[in-house]
Amino acid sequence: MTQKLEKLGLIIVLFFSLFPGSTNAYDLWQEKEMTDSILPFINKSKHLWLETDNNRRSFSLYEPNISHPLKGGVIILPNINLHVDWPSLIRPLRTELTQNGWQVLTLQPPTSSHNQDSVFFIDLPKEITQRINAAIDYYTSINTENIVLLAHGHSANIAALYLSTHNTSSQQISAFVGISFRHQALSSHWPDINKNLELIQIPLLDIHGRLSNSLAAAAANQRANSAHLAGINKQQTKQTLTSKVAELAFNKTGNLGYRQITLSNSDYDLQTPTSEAVKKIRTWLSIHSN
Repeated sequence: MTQKLEKLGLIIVLFFSLFPGSTNAYDLWQEKEMTDSILPFINKSKHLWLETDNNRRSFSLYEPNISHPLKGGVIILPNINLHVDWPSLIRPLRTELTQNGWQVLTLQPPTSSHNQDSVFFIDLPKEITQRINAAIDYYTSINTENIVLLAHGHSANIAALYLSTHNTSSQQISAFVGISFRHQALSSHWPDINKNLELIQIPLLDIHGRLSNSLAAAAANQRANSAHLAGINKQQTKQTLTSKVAELAFNKTGNLGYRQITLSNSDYDLQTPTSEAVKKIRTWLSIHSN
């Protein structure tokens, strides 16, 4: 019996040494299955495996710009549990941006079938941070400047957390597009989007579809307030939003590059239709990310 237990223990140790992320709340096996299911349908020349600091390889798609001049590089981060070639939003964005002077690197986000687990909300930002950093390193290695981060859904909230930390890598991001930020906290561990927006001062596009209820509308207004307050002393007396923005402009503080767009003809996630959303994002990038 003792020998059998020792063998079992050895097998467990070997398993977790081969798959170091298996104890995390996100599901590496599920992610692998998702990636494997789309690989045969994507040109191999676009496949790019990024090495992260935790000694894992993460799948991504790299597509060079097919129009000139080169404007820079976009990092696309789909919503969690979606893949890099999601047809209703991610694929049209990739295609449109490469046709308008952008290199595009689309990252496979982590997946999980247990997204109510509190551990999931602790581990997920760490893992996504590793992948964003790897993407920035790749762009740096090919001398790409003017890097834009574009994230969708839950991933947009985590991208905002990433940018609010102002670490060495995040400071290489010149603009941020947050698509359909999540306004309801699924866990007490979930990043506070409003606090993070107060700390971001690069150009930021907050774009989403129609606001279907008062909660969504209130959350959108709060995000706008938070972004406009970036850099303002919270101890000051209360002002109207208009006067706050005027003060920001006068003092040249806060995020004056923030813009919020609501597309009333689309669902909140901008999954259908996508053409107007893609056009708005492309136009905003051409103005604010040079």
